[in-house]
Amino acid sequence: MTLRTKYSSEEIEVLESYSHRLNNKVHLSFPGGTCGDMVWVSIFVTNTLPIEYFPYEHYGSVYKDIYELCLITPEGRVEPPTFLTDSVNYALKTSDEVIEYIETRHDILFAVYMRVNESTRRDTIHKFDDNEDNTIIDAVISHCCDHRNPDTMSLFETEFNQKLIIILPNDSDAEFYGEICSNKTDINKECDWFFTPNVKNIKKNITNNTLVINPNRFVIDEEVYTECVKEILEFSEMKVDTNTMNKMISYWTFWYNKQPKYILDYDFKI
Repeated sequence: MTLRTKYSSEEIEVLESYSHRLNNKVHLSFPGGTCGDMVWVSIFVTNTLPIEYFPYEHYGSVYKDIYELCLITPEGRVEPPTFLTDSVNYALKTSDEVIEYIETRHDILFAVYMRVNESTRRDTIHKFDDNEDNTIIDAVISHCCDHRNPDTMSLFETEFNQKLIIILPNDSDAEFYGEICSNKTDINKECDWFFTPNVKNIKKNITNNTLVINPNRFVIDEEVYTECVKEILEFSEMKVDTNTMNKMISYWTFWYNKQPKYILDYDFKI
């Protein structure tokens, strides 16, 4: 499959119509695993969903709180329902053939286009942006920070005015971070895989304005995660009341209690 490097003026017009999915958003990028999904749900989904969502009825189910809406699997993975996700989220997380070679603003928008339209690179760009079944959460999440192009994240910052948050393990913890995330696939091990984050690549994608978060802060205790949440909220210029803050920490507790117990024996350094 050949990488698209040029777009016609008509295609560019269509691609630019997707820029609203990226403009002025917080961009949470992490090298894989469930940690970033947990942060996205506990902070951004919890803060964005209006109170009338709970109880919320969808497909015959009534949800009383965020932890019922975004379930945690027995392996510790976060499973947000598709009707809650911003389509660009999955464009940037799963279309690796596209994001691995992002070099321009329009390459990024093409990745968004492809995911929204469940398309491929070979397809002609058509005007289509049916968002009726999605509730857009005002944050983008991706694995772009771990890609080999050191300018990928700066493109999001400069071209779309995004606030960048990158989850970066310590060099000494990278293998353990990968081990935790690799073990949380499916219970039957049918899709099991292993990876160690490329800390060197991630560091190259950090801009001067990036907020860098150590994932060890997610697995120590409630007090440490609470301080992490406050730092992210301040960076994102998000103000929340006490009730919302409590819901954020409650979701973290729900997630934490599902994690493999051996992580408690690891000597985390922050």
